[in-house]
Amino acid sequence: MKGKRNKTLKLNGLNVEVNKSQSTVRIKDKMSNCTEGEAAKICSYLFREGFLKEGTEVICEIIQS
Repeated sequence: MKGKRNKTLKLNGLNVEVNKSQSTVRIKDKMSNCTEGEAAKICSYLFREGFLKEGTEVICEIIQS
């Protein structure tokens, strides 16, 4: 069995965790200023760059801490 397919990226000053196998994206927003529009752009970027598979439903979470 292969290991988890998680990737952690830093985009626009935000830490972004991508779990490709579960189609989830978690955006860790320490400054509490990430909008839903910015989150959508980040997810769009992740699709374009192949981090997420086209045609799958993605759950995107903004975690403010």
